[in-house]
Amino acid sequence: MRARIAATYFLLSIVSIHGAEVLDGTWPVDGPATFESMHHAVSADFLDPTSAQYKGLTLRNEVYKPSICGWVNARNSAGGYTQFHRFAYQVESNSANVAEKYDDPVLGKMVKNTLHMMGCPESVF
Repeated sequence: MRARIAATYFLLSIVSIHGAEVLDGTWPVDGPATFESMHHAVSADFLDPTSAQYKGLTLRNEVYKPSICGWVNARNSAGGYTQFHRFAYQVESNSANVAEKYDDPVLGKMVKNTLHMMGCPESVF
């Protein structure tokens, strides 16, 4: 138990160094990926990747093995936070899909369907 608490504290301290943060402590400590690799893939298209906030992170091993699902929020061009968006990070391919970042409604729907097939929760509440 102490080792798990120490590992969690260590991971959260790494997160704060990069500016991104896990708001609810849900990073899967025993997960198959590092926070940095997930964060770089998820925030690649963000205007300010260091402002990323994560919550509701869960490890999934269903359709695409293994993957991490969750919610991400980042600052927009005006410097304010918008809202949390669902994402999935595929460990093997080191790639991520953020559901609401697509302007094309067909592509956005395909990503939402993929997240659903992967078993990613539709809500963190």
